[in-house]
Parts: sequence; structure tokens; C-alpha cells
Amino acid sequence: MVILVDRFISDDDSTISRVMVDGTFVCFGLEDEYREEKVSKETRIPAGTYRLTLRTEGSHHSRYLTKFPDFHKGMLHIRDVPNFKWILIHIGNTDEDTDGCLLVGSQAITDPGEMKIISSTVAYKLLYPMVVDAAANETLSITFLDNDRTQRDKNTINNHSEEGEMSNNINSSMTEEEKDKLFENNVQEINKMNISAGSMVKGLIMSLVDKNRNTYIKLRDAVSNGHIVSYDFVAGNPQLVFDAANSQGFKKVTENLLEVPGG
Repeated sequence: MVILVDRFISDDDSTISRVMVDGTFVCFGLEDEYREEKVSKETRIPAGTYRLTLRTEGSHHSRYLTKFPDFHKGMLHIRDVPNFKWILIHIGNTDEDTDGCLLVGSQAITDPGEMKIISSTVAYKLLYPMVVDAAANETLSITFLDNDRTQRDKNTINNHSEEGEMSNNINSSMTEEEKDKLFENNVQEINKMNISAGSMVKGLIMSLVDKNRNTYIKLRDAVSNGHIVSYDFVAGNPQLVFDAANSQGFKKVTENLLEVPGG
């Protein structure tokens, strides 16, 4: 089972996302802001895929046992996040209610500077029973996508080809008609895939066509309701496909294949 957290908007204090379980939208999420370097209690966790289990220690667990005696078995605990610990999914409304954890809500206010989620308890009571058994059995993962960011990789890209490496100066000039046809093709392939997997591939493509990257791929042979799709490189910098896919938590990326976690 996979929880997908699709971060789609953020400001200097907060991040709001769509939270899906195995491709089905369940609620909205709220976290702290993105930072390249972690600031304690003021930073969301890096994009990627993590294990999610139950934590039965700590004050949150004690409070939730009292608040939800009919179904609470332990806090949903996001594991193995570099430089973070005790990252939970819990109730709250604004960035003041989280120290890096994921809050959930039934509605979202996305006005910059006033971001918040509403009806958090309702959303929690919907999400928790859907995933608690998988968390207890350690068969639950959670994937965070940074689709709110127009530039995800701050690393310097070498713009000169070197012998034995893929060229970084492939012509990225495409006509608008060519871009439209490519877009239509990619949408058709994404729609064949598992919903959460397709959303992750869509996020990758959006990041590649950013004006600072201008990199294009053509999807093909998507596995029906699956997590794998082949692709052909079209234009731009082929190394960016690897860099962006790896930074966004793809399970596998080669010169002609993308595989998303959860398959």
C-alpha cells in the first residue's frame, strides 16, 4: 500500500499537498516549508519514498489513545528520513501545529501567507483506518512529490559533454506544434498507468520542461494500471532525467525506462 503526498503549492512558511492512498484522493496535507538546509522544527522532509510504521511511544500516542479509543493502535510514523526523527502524521491546521510532521485536513486554504487546512479530525478519521493495518504489518510506504517547486535540483549541471558520457548540449529547440503533440502523447501514456504512479511521472515531466531545463521525453509502452513506462529522449539534457527522477524518489531510471515505487 502506498500513500502519495503530492505537494502542489507552498509559501515561505507552509506546504499544502493532495494525499492519496493507492491512487485514491483522501484529503489534503500541510507541512512546513522547503529548505535546502534543515532548520529544526521549520523544515519539511525531503521528497522521496519512506517506510511508514506505527509508533506506540511518546505523548502523541498517549493523547490519541484517549482521543480515539475505538481505533487508535499507534501513531503513523514516517521512518528513516535523513536528519529527521519522530516524523508523524497527525491532526493540526497550520504550520504552527507541526515540527516537520504531516498534518491532514478535509479542506485547504491556499492563499499565500494564510495557508491552512480545515476539518483535520475528520480527515484523520478517514485516512487512519485505511492504512493502519498496512502500517502495523510494515507493508506501507509514503512518497512525497515536490510538484510545488519549479526548480528541484540546485546542483550545478555540467553543460559540456565529456568522452564516455551522455552529451549535455543536445538541441532543445522545439516548435509549439511539436510540444503540443508530445504533450498529448504523454498524457495518453500517463492515463494508462496506476493513478498515483502516473501522477509521479507527470511531476517528473513538469520539472523537466521548466524554462531553466527545457528537457523533453516521449513516453511509450506504459504498463496498464502499472508503475512502469518506457520513454525516448527528445531534447535538452539527458542527465537531467536521471537527476530529477532520482531526486523525486523513482524506484528505477535507465536510458529508456522509468519505474515508480509501489509496483
